[in-house]
Amino acid sequence: MRSVVRRTAIALIGASLALVATAPATAVAQEAAAIKCNDSGQGGRAFYPGPSAGKVYDSKFEQANRIPGLTEGYVPQGLGAWKNWDGAGHDMMLISMYTDGYKGRIYGIEAGTSKVFGPVDIRSDHAGGIAVVKGWVFVPGDNNTSMNKYKAADLAAKFKAGGRQTLAPNGPAQKVGGASFLTGYGGVLYTGHFDDDRMYTYEVNGTTGRLEKTATYQTPDKTQGVMVTRTHFVYSTSYGRKNPSNIHLVAHGKNIGDPSAKCFQAPSMSEGMADYEGTAWLLYESGATQAYPGARNVIEHLHRARTADLPEFASR
Repeated sequence: MRSVVRRTAIALIGASLALVATAPATAVAQEAAAIKCNDSGQGGRAFYPGPSAGKVYDSKFEQANRIPGLTEGYVPQGLGAWKNWDGAGHDMMLISMYTDGYKGRIYGIEAGTSKVFGPVDIRSDHAGGIAVVKGWVFVPGDNNTSMNKYKAADLAAKFKAGGRQTLAPNGPAQKVGGASFLTGYGGVLYTGHFDDDRMYTYEVNGTTGRLEKTATYQTPDKTQGVMVTRTHFVYSTSYGRKNPSNIHLVAHGKNIGDPSAKCFQAPSMSEGMADYEGTAWLLYESGATQAYPGARNVIEHLHRARTADLPEFASR
């Protein structure tokens, strides 16, 4: 994912997917631009400050756990689900963040207990996304075209040790088509680029963590996060502190120009998304007020909704 500051400064499963043809970027961009996102009415918005994003968002989502790291000047970026993180049957949500100097870190929020683990400092200048696939934790490297990998067992050990820890990548970063946002589904890593409006799928070698590209998809403009389900690709898109975000949905395996695509408006500065046990979790960076003063919606908590409810709205 790419924040406004970053863009300016430098000018969690199913079958493998076969390679799909991609339409010309300009044509898909025009089709995506033609989608009118549902922004109907003013919702209750009792669970977040600032203007309402609309009835669709406010009727589906609710406030969840507080986002850690905000008081230390870190900016939330990536969100991922980690099943059985400790080998004892406990699950958690992972959050990746960065701060000035582009230093990355990871926090974990344990499901059920809401206990916060971390931080664990990592080698990433932006930490734009995070995903756990086949025993590996993936976070973008020092740019938006490479991917660092960490053994999940090593991250778990750092969390169990307590306090602030540091974790080095397992081997060199691997070049990928894009690493601004990412998620995992079905043993596959989905990762894409904020600027290029493309998402790539990679098979993950469970032994080495090596990635092998298998497919390419066209995405909405300004994608900051993605969630993959059995039926849909769900994209979190945003740009600018004062602008609303949008949640785009398209049928699983389809480009964003497909007739199945539709979207609804969300609060400003949405980032990573993740599905955990049928619940869609959504992360915002607007609560990092040291970096983003004056955001339209200052959100310091995760938001959540029933994943199955997300596609149920009228397109505009």
